[in-house]
Amino acid sequence: MNKKLLLPLALAMALTFGSAACNSHVHVWNEGEIIKQPTCYEEGVKEFTCECGEKKTEAIAMTAHNLGDDYESDDEGHWQVCLNEGCGYTTEKTGHSWNAGVETLAATCIDDGEKTFECTVCGKTKTETITATGAHVFSQEWSHDEDVHYHACTTEGCTARSDEHEHNWNAGVETLAATCYSDGVKTFECTDCGETKTEKITATGAHVFSQVWSHDENVHYHACTTEGCTARSDEHEHNWNSGVETLAATCIDDGVKTFECTDCGETKTEAIKATGQHTFSQEWSFDGQNHYHACTTDGCTARSDEHEHNWDGGRETQAASCSQNGEITYECTDCDATKTESTPKTAHVGEWILDGSTWGGTLSRECTVCQDTEDATYAMNGTDYEVTVGGGQSAAIVYNAKINSIFTFEVTGLTGEINIKYVNYSGSEDLTDNVVLNAEKNQFQFNIINRHLVYFIITSESEEPLTFKVKMWVPRAIGPNG
Repeated sequence: MNKKLLLPLALAMALTFGSAACNSHVHVWNEGEIIKQPTCYEEGVKEFTCECGEKKTEAIAMTAHNLGDDYESDDEGHWQVCLNEGCGYTTEKTGHSWNAGVETLAATCIDDGEKTFECTVCGKTKTETITATGAHVFSQEWSHDEDVHYHACTTEGCTARSDEHEHNWNAGVETLAATCYSDGVKTFECTDCGETKTEKITATGAHVFSQVWSHDENVHYHACTTEGCTARSDEHEHNWNSGVETLAATCIDDGVKTFECTDCGETKTEAIKATGQHTFSQEWSFDGQNHYHACTTDGCTARSDEHEHNWDGGRETQAASCSQNGEITYECTDCDATKTESTPKTAHVGEWILDGSTWGGTLSRECTVCQDTEDATYAMNGTDYEVTVGGGQSAAIVYNAKINSIFTFEVTGLTGEINIKYVNYSGSEDLTDNVVLNAEKNQFQFNIINRHLVYFIITSESEEPLTFKVKMWVPRAIGPNG
């Protein structure tokens, strides 16, 4: 059943039943409430309520379709479609209303043009052909090919011509002269259109030869003066003279002998073999190992009388100090070669000073020569240390005892006599008097009670340096001293 018929029927039944139920009461209806909005394809519903609770409804008319400004179209006509969702309504198709049209492509003498019409309602377009005019417009300038000249149609792609005639050639002019071996060129011009053509002028074959000799390595000849021509006259082999030495041969390098043609002046050369005979200098040459008499020829490495250097006893050319190495220079007694050797730095010079604290201190000195500060060697128990004293040098060593025990201080390899001052430092002790050691008496013992640092200053009255080894040890194994 049609939904549009059901809605009025329902409203009529509601009014009938309501009236029967309340026939003794006059309803007072409120302003009503829309319970269904109308659309362009379906009515809406408004509901009214009486204070007694009775209800009634009224239909709300459908709204207008929303067609907008746009049209659908085909070749026959145009129409509009409702834009509301779910509607689908379309207007009746009506024919197009075409305007007078405009020329959108001009017709030419060979190509059709185009006229475009637009519907004034929906904007649809259509085109019609404008037939080609067939009316040529010819240029006032001549066009030409190799045979004729003509006035060409100015329309692009059109091949129509007017006033076509064969060229009228003039008498022509020589534009490239013929030579003895190459053809020349004669150029003709059309007196009507300016087109040109060329004809060959045959080569003359008449050579002009130079009076000056030309030559290669085998012959001399008089060459044709025309550029690019290879013709020759009076060609003969060279007449070589007896030659002259232009570069003397040496003991290692070949020399050169040069021959000249008595007719044309061309030259050639031959090698003069190297002599292999060296001439040695009377002066000594030398390198780091040997001296020898060198061959006087530049670039030759031949040597004679080669011997190793005989070095003298050397002389001090730079004294060693505590801040720089010394240098001794040796000279070969046969040649002028020299060599140098570095001597070690000397020891620092200065008084060792003990700067103590409650549980230890530092033993150091400031060098009176270079002002550098030197700390005593911090040593481990049971380890050998090499020491050099005497000849103005002294040494200082600090041991960390770390245990309470009787320690032994021992020297080995001593050839002279040394003096040792030491202190078992606990904050107030002074250095002891000298302990003298030598090759016969090479050790002494002392007692450590409070595990303090032990400081040793070693000197010698010897004028020559004494080098030996020292160590401090106990009769059982001692670990590292940190």
